[in-house]
Amino acid sequence: SCWIETWEEAFVPLQPTYVIPGHGHPTNLAQVHRYTYEYLVDLREKVGAHLDDGGDLAGAYYVDQERWKVLDTFEELATKNAGRVYAEMEFE
Repeated sequence: SCWIETWEEAFVPLQPTYVIPGHGHPTNLAQVHRYTYEYLVDLREKVGAHLDDGGDLAGAYYVDQERWKVLDTFEELATKNAGRVYAEMEFE
């Protein structure tokens, strides 16, 4: 949630022409919004629904992230990201 808040309140208002990500090629604000911001918002929504249904960490690893399979590091990071989001949201 801190990344989402920082994106909305600090980064977007800067309106950068180019964004140099931590990995990958230089890109633009629209691409980062689509493939990072929207991914994190979607993942938080799915993990949040899982938590609301009484789901545990083991189940959180399997929330539906099919939409994001196009991302280069999806296979390596999808379950890890779901677990991290679960751990963050568990006590919110």
